Amino acid sequence: VEVSGMVRNIGFHPIIMDHMTVTQVIVAAGGTLDTTAPLAILSRENQQFEIDLEAIQEGDRSTDMVVQSGDRISVPDTPKVQVQGAVGAPGEIPYRPGLRLSDALAIAKGLSQTANRRRILLMRDGEVIIVNYKRILKQQEEDPELQPNDKIEVLESNV
Repeated sequence: VEVSGMVRNIGFHPIIMDHMTVTQVIVAAGGTLDTTAPLAILSRENQQFEIDLEAIQEGDRSTDMVVQSGDRISVPDTPKVQVQGAVGAPGEIPYRPGLRLSDALAIAKGLSQTANRRRILLMRDGEVIIVNYKRILKQQEEDPELQPNDKIEVLESNV
């Protein structure tokens, strides 16, 4: 089985037991480089299958397919969202569908006491969107759904 992408040991790996699954091959390849990798792609002949690694980690093994000789497994890089500025833990967080600005701020350990809650910058594809987080918390403004590679900059308050 050929394994590529975000795994420790890229290359060909033997099927060492009957009914060996995609996740067992990934483990044999040293595991994923990104522990938040949400999926793997199994390519067999002219078909591709998504293997939900998050669901498997949570106990749902329904997508963990048995591999066959000649299969190819790819673990794609997980897209990220950057959170910078006046937050508890600035940095990159893994993107997932349905991730909202408030989710990203919570993962970044929330806003600092000096954060400007009325002017948070959401940068996407060269565009800057100004978000009023206070209005989101009061449900007066929609909590924006994030996209891969978005950047959030939480500014310091002028007061």
